[in-house]
Formats: sequence, structure tokens, C-alpha cells
Amino acid sequence: MTLQPGALVELVIERLGAQGDGIGRVGGVAVRVHLALPGERWRVRLVARRRDGWDSEPVAVLDAAERAEPFCRHYPVCGGCRLQHLPAEAYLAHKRRRVADALARRGLREAEVLPVLPCPLGSRRRLRVAWARAGRRVVLGLRQRRSQALVDLRECPVAAAPLVAEIAPLRERIAGTPELGPAGEALLTATEVGVDLALLPDGPIQLDPAARAALADHAVARGLARLSVGGEPVAVRRPPTLAMSGVSVTLPLGVFLQATAEGERALVGAVAAATRRGDRVVDLFAGLGGLGLAALRVGAGAVHAVEGDAAAVAALRAARVPSLTVERRDLARRPLTSDELARFDLAILDPPRAGATAQVAELVPSGPARIVYASCDPESFARDVATLVARGYALGPVQPIDQFVGSAEVELVAALARPERRSGRRA
Repeated sequence: MTLQPGALVELVIERLGAQGDGIGRVGGVAVRVHLALPGERWRVRLVARRRDGWDSEPVAVLDAAERAEPFCRHYPVCGGCRLQHLPAEAYLAHKRRRVADALARRGLREAEVLPVLPCPLGSRRRLRVAWARAGRRVVLGLRQRRSQALVDLRECPVAAAPLVAEIAPLRERIAGTPELGPAGEALLTATEVGVDLALLPDGPIQLDPAARAALADHAVARGLARLSVGGEPVAVRRPPTLAMSGVSVTLPLGVFLQATAEGERALVGAVAAATRRGDRVVDLFAGLGGLGLAALRVGAGAVHAVEGDAAAVAALRAARVPSLTVERRDLARRPLTSDELARFDLAILDPPRAGATAQVAELVPSGPARIVYASCDPESFARDVATLVARGYALGPVQPIDQFVGSAEVELVAALARPERRSGRRA
């Protein structure tokens, strides 16, 4: 059978792919079907050939499987939370399987993958939305799947209630402030003292005094902690702070933050379990330092936090925590060397999605006897962990965490250990 764009084909869905699409085969070639579930039979129209198969457009489901009731009115038009149709048990099993399959592809089939730790709806503490003017109206919301078109957001069940409460007032405020330009994004973060709102217009803008005053009045009326435009604070009622393992840290504009407090607590727990009293700890890709500070809280002797983002480094230094040193360094370009790492007992890694290839290469010769590795990407995690295991580290149980509720994404954390080289203590 010759496959070509526009062809109508029928297929049975065999499994879910990494992004949650159903995967079936036609003539031995993989075909991805949006919203399809394993066991279903579909008629689809082929759209585009990719390296690993075809994308398709669903036409009709011929034999359907059991489905869950979506929890959001915007599903499935909105591009987020694309697994709402998947029943709860199958949903968690899919995320666990994503982690296990990634490890197996790297030769770690015997790795223990624990059941997924769930996070509740309404737990996301950060929400990024886009806006665009349509005449006098403002459309404010999330992108549609594979499109720049916006879903005008009326609810977001995965986001924390204080963030959702700001959506309608923000839409009205943007509509009344043409000086913000025709389009842009808004980043809302729930902090201990109120919502931090960052407006990020597309392109340069000029706020006149009246527009600035209107935005400042909005911040006061809504009880916002801070409102900024294009990275410049317009109103700061209270410095937005977050508790990082018991330490209050002021949140810089746009700095990385774990998606949920529940997910962060799971990562903190893994660090606490791996830390011994008096440990010398290096916190790599430290961000705002929540994981390194967790080690200090349970008795580590000293923590050296290393982070590339200047604002995060400044915020962590400003917290003035005893026994904590902070270094700004791009670990992808200039990782800590094996000689620098040799003085530490425990390393914490929480790299970006691409992983920590360069830093892991320096860890294997003479790195710490224990490592805690947190990741938001099973593939890069499995690649890096396989490198460590090949050089003598033993991988402990891997804990998946569902802090990206409703989506195909998954957080995970695991500890690795090898015999100590410098002291009589055992790993």
C-alpha cells in the first residue's frame, strides 16, 4: 500500500506515544492519531510524513475504548492537558511506562520504577498565557494544539485558584490598556504574599504615565504582590517570596520554578533521604536552591549551589543562608570538573530538559559517592543515568511524579550511589 498525504486509512491503536497520541500501524509504518486510545479502531487522513512515521487527522472512531470525562471545558481544543480522555489507572500507568521504557532503551531494564506519585488538580503555581487583540476585544488564553490560535480561557482546572481568579480581570485590564501593544504573554505565579504578574508584550512598547497608573491601580485592586511589564516593575506592593525548604527567597522575574509545591516536596524528600549529617553537598543547576537548602535543613555540613541564571543566583545570595555558598556558572558550557567535584559527598542534579551530558561526564571519574538526580524528561534522564551506572553507580528506585496533571509530561527523581573512595563511610 502506497501512503501519501490525504489518503484515508483504517488502523488499530497499539499504544500511546510519548506525547500521548495513539500509535497504530499501516503497512508496517507508524501512524499517530490525536486523542486515540489503545485498542480503538480509527479511520484517519494522513497529513505529513515524519522521520518516525505519519501524522494524521482523525476522521472517525470505528471501535471506541472506555474514556474518562474531561475535567476542563476547553478540552480538546486547548493544546495543554491532552490526556484528559485517558482513564485514571491507564493515565498513571502510561506515565510510569514512559519512564520504564526510556530506561530500558538505555539498557536499564531492571531498574525499579515506583508507582506514579499524583498531584491534585488546582496545584500548578504558575500559569503562562498569551493575549491578542481582536478589534476591541482581547483574547487571553493558551495555544491550540499545533497552532498559534488562542483558546479564550474561562477556566484552567490544573492551575491554582488564585491564578485562575486573575484571568478575567487581566483580560479586561489589557483591553483597556492599548499601550501594551497588539499581543504578548502574561506569566502569573502564586507566591506566599499574592500573585506575581509579569506582562511580556511582543515587541517594544511605551507606557505613558496614565497607562502606568492604570496598571498600578489594577495591582492594588487585585491585591497583586507585584506587577511588571517587559521585565520592569510597575507596582510592587510586597516582594513576592516563596519558601524554599524553610528559607524565604524573593522570586526574580521569570526564574525557573517547580510546577507544583507537591512535586517539589517529593524532590525535597528524595534529597533528605540521601543526605547524611555533615555532608559536603554540591547543588548543580540549583535554581532558587530548594533542593540544596533541603540538604542543609536535615544536617548537611555545607552546600555549594551552582546556577547559570544571574537573577536566581542573586536571589539565593540575598537569602544569606549560613553554610551556603553560591556560584554563577553555565554548567552546559563549563561544568564543574572532576577535581572540583572530588571534595563533595553528595551531588544534586536538577538540569533543564536537555539533561546534563557535560556535567555527568565530569561526575564519573571521581564524583561524589551519592547523587540525587531530578528531571522533567525521561529520555535525557535515562541517557545520563546509563552513563553513571556504566561507571559504577547503582541506581535506586525511580519515583515518577505527576506534577504536570493531564499532560503527557512527567517529573522523576532517583538516587544513585557507589562505594565511598575517600572515607570509611559506606554509600
